[in-house]
Amino acid sequence: MTALKEVILNLYNLSGNLIIDTKKVINEDRVSAVSLNLPNAHVKLKAQTERKLYEADGQPYIQVGLGFVVNLNPIANVISGRTKMLKNRLAIEQVKDKNEIFKHHFGNSFFVETLEIPLEKIDDFILFCSLDDTFATTVKTKNKLGLIKFLQEKSTEYQELNYLEKN
Repeated sequence: MTALKEVILNLYNLSGNLIIDTKKVINEDRVSAVSLNLPNAHVKLKAQTERKLYEADGQPYIQVGLGFVVNLNPIANVISGRTKMLKNRLAIEQVKDKNEIFKHHFGNSFFVETLEIPLEKIDDFILFCSLDDTFATTVKTKNKLGLIKFLQEKSTEYQELNYLEKN
């Protein structure tokens, strides 16, 4: 049996000095579809409604051999209104997704404590704000102070419309 005085297990042999250590560490790409140059690695996966709309609004004519075959599915979907319904559903889902991202950017505590919006009304308040024409431009400017001022003004308006009491 051999007893060792000291054993150091250090994968990158780091010194503790960030300036020196950052030069030593080599960023190796993880194995992924992109790093392996697999086909369709850069293709963004479509959401379920997008896939349904793509299928419903497909090509009315399909080339088979030397001739064309009529695909009646897109025509039937337009006549039945399914294509329009799916487009509307997709638009609603996109607005919901943007509002969720916006909500998570600020966090529930900001809406409850700062704007005094009840927790169960946050989604409704964000939808109320998103219906304002200036909301999209305010968000795009990425001016956080301007956005907070906009939200404070909208919270007062929202509370008055919904008969909510301010603390």
